[in-house]
Amino acid sequence: MNNKVCCAILQLLRRHSLLFVAIYVVLIVSEVALAQIIRFRPGRLRFETQVSQYSTTDNYDFPGGSFTSLGDGKYYQYLRSHSEFIYDYSDNWSLTAGLTGSMATSDDKTDVRKSTRIHRMNFKAQYIAIRKGFQLVPEIEASFSLFDIADDVDEVLVDDDLTRLQFGAWLQKRFFTLNNYMYLGYQYRSDDFSSLGIYKIGTYKRLKNYYLGLELNGFSSLTDDKYVDTPINRTVITSRVNAGSLAQYAVNPSVTNASVWAGYNFARNFIFKLGYDQSINGESYGSGQTIWLKMEIRSIWQGPGSAPPANEQNNLKNEFVPSTVKEDETIQELFLGEEVEMELERKRRKSDDDQF
Repeated sequence: MNNKVCCAILQLLRRHSLLFVAIYVVLIVSEVALAQIIRFRPGRLRFETQVSQYSTTDNYDFPGGSFTSLGDGKYYQYLRSHSEFIYDYSDNWSLTAGLTGSMATSDDKTDVRKSTRIHRMNFKAQYIAIRKGFQLVPEIEASFSLFDIADDVDEVLVDDDLTRLQFGAWLQKRFFTLNNYMYLGYQYRSDDFSSLGIYKIGTYKRLKNYYLGLELNGFSSLTDDKYVDTPINRTVITSRVNAGSLAQYAVNPSVTNASVWAGYNFARNFIFKLGYDQSINGESYGSGQTIWLKMEIRSIWQGPGSAPPANEQNNLKNEFVPSTVKEDETIQELFLGEEVEMELERKRRKSDDDQF
């Protein structure tokens, strides 16, 4: 098994050699980095939600890289919503809980099948391990399906309905005015499905309240599915209920997507992002497009974990409160409001930035 995994990793490196060259360039060239991307604020509760519309009329061959049509007028698509609550436990730790629901449709020109369900929940922990020179953020995520797929299923599939355990890490740097990042991860999938290598590499630029980003992302099978020699055990199901699409329930799938997105910061705590993903290569998977909209609320609740140390409070009082009113606590509160909070955040960001 170890030899098989090593061979699979070497195959992944060969198949995506240009991607890993790009990753190497980001790591080496970005040594003049100035700022970070991920930042936790103790006691803060955040909320993120994303709605995605995926559609496909083709499959990447197994094996291959070329694609074939599902057939005239045949298609598979889904509308998916994924929401997460993120709690910043400390400066280094954050905890996440999420829920996913989808509405899928398939049309094989004989039957149109539809299915709507809340089908997955996930839990994740992130830890900022390194801040100096670059930022390294390892994470672990467990994702559980709320349903199983039976052999005699007769409704369109919205998901693989597997249990997933994923380990990975983000590496982030700022190079000149660009915020660069990459992610590498390993995803175990239950029921003897192939395990996946997950990768993302991207950059974005902020212009006042506007964002513009580019990303290359995807996954590749690192181990063999139990049906690698008899994929018909899966395709007989996807042909019946998913119009033949391999976007779900495929044997040894892989895909690479190119993504472009734009964002706007409507207020201090609200960011909206709109993006478009297009698959550009793959094997045993659907060739499709995704349009997505994401909303990020950076703070929906702030716990006591953000309170500054007493000595910092005193220093800020000396800086912001006029000496003529230092003995009047009521008047002091007028000076120690949002302005002080903003100054604390500014100092914190400057302290983080100075480490790069």
